[in-house]
Amino acid sequence: MSDYSDRKSDRVDRLNARADAHRQESNRRLGAASALADNIPLGQPILRGHHSEARARRDADKINNNMRKGIAAQKKAEELERRAQAAESNTSISSDDPNALVALKIKLARLENLRARMVQTNRQYRKGGADSITGISDEQRDTIRGAGGPPFEKYELTNLGARVRATKKRIAHLESQAGDVTSEEMHGEVTLRDDVESNRLMLLFPGKPLPTVITALKQHGFHWSPSNEAWQRHRGNSAKHAASCVLDTIINKGENS
Repeated sequence: MSDYSDRKSDRVDRLNARADAHRQESNRRLGAASALADNIPLGQPILRGHHSEARARRDADKINNNMRKGIAAQKKAEELERRAQAAESNTSISSDDPNALVALKIKLARLENLRARMVQTNRQYRKGGADSITGISDEQRDTIRGAGGPPFEKYELTNLGARVRATKKRIAHLESQAGDVTSEEMHGEVTLRDDVESNRLMLLFPGKPLPTVITALKQHGFHWSPSNEAWQRHRGNSAKHAASCVLDTIINKGENS
């Protein structure tokens, strides 16, 4: 659990560090543009044929370039800050979390209890209207009366049922992987590692792959991990199929690092 929490915290820190770097770049660029603009009299046009024309044009280009890059860096900083905030506040259950199976079972019980309560509430409403519904406040009862229909619409129960099925599917998937152990296979000079601990399927090369191989890796969802020195993606059946496609590309074309 500590390792998972550390990795989540490290991701937030990296995003914030990148945001700070872009923010500093934005301030530097916009400051440089402002300093150059302050040296030009307000409304002063470029004097064609004057000895100052070349310098004026260079300054104008520098101002425009710094403004453009400064604004771009500012937007990038804002995007990274948003991603850092989202990562920090994210409460979704990640398969990387060692407690994911327990958390999903708790979530499933909560969803099933909620669905049972919604079904029961609608059943009580059909029998005797809002007054027959138990376990609700007077304010909620008045709201139901005002709506003039069942407390929960059919689409709400349908959507909740879909969430229940999806959660059950994730639980079944994690339970099927409970007995898995990390394994490695050699494919020529390329190592295929099914790393259970990090929940990643990795392709390790003896050196930097050729550009065509890197393109194939990216097309099949693999990303470079500097910490693991491997091309990797979340493990699973689709990841194994993707790895086979990449390895077939390497073998068929005789391409490697």
